[in-house]
This record gives sequence, C-alpha cells and structure tokens, in this order.
Amino acid sequence: MWSWLNTLLILADDTLQRVPVDPGEAAKQNENPWGGLLTIMLPALAFMLLVQMMLKRGESGESKRRTDQIAALKKNDPIVTSGGIKGTFVSASQDKSEITIKIDDNTRMKIEAWAIRDFPKSSSSEEPAKS
Repeated sequence: MWSWLNTLLILADDTLQRVPVDPGEAAKQNENPWGGLLTIMLPALAFMLLVQMMLKRGESGESKRRTDQIAALKKNDPIVTSGGIKGTFVSASQDKSEITIKIDDNTRMKIEAWAIRDFPKSSSSEEPAKS
C-alpha cells in the first residue's frame, strides 16, 4: 500500500539530487531567477502592445470621422440615435458635445453627440426615379 510517507521520501530524495554540490554552479543557477519568466513573457507582452497600438489607431480614425460628420451636420439633416430614435438635426452646442434633434412637431430632444448611431441620407435630396 502506498502511503504519504513514501511520497514524501521520494520528493525529498528528488530534491536532494537537484541541489548542486559545487558553489560556483549554485551561483550560476541563482544568477537570474526571472530570466526564464522574461523569455516566456516578453514575446507575449510585445504582441499585446502591437495589438493595442493597432486598435488605438483604428479608434482614432473612427472618432475623427464621426467628429467630422457631426461638424458637417446642417439643419434638418436626418439622424438616428443609438436608441433607435429617428429625428432631424436642429442645433449643436459650442463644443459639439450636445446635439438638439427634432423628433416631431413641437418635440425636441437634447442628446449627447456620442449617442448618434447613423447619418442616413435625406430622402428629399434624392431625385425621384423617372418613368
């Protein structure tokens, strides 16, 4: 029958065999305890940094495009909010962070600029198809 004492003795024997006898060899083994971990983690950290840089670059282009679209809005341009509310642009605050939209006659709503999801094309600007 296998007992915990046998397991303990085998582990102790294995540990004693790994202890170097030569002091110079012991110094070499303890020279850089983080060396193995760094060689494993360094490529992973470099990869994560590269992915982060690529994502930031894409986000900055997207935010610039949205800022340009909001700045180019004119009165009565149609917009759709992230909540699905369809309305027309009325005005914007000085810093373009708050937008006023018209939903229906005598119904206006102030929303944050980030809440605009889409800028659909105005149906009045499209020419009707000729038969």
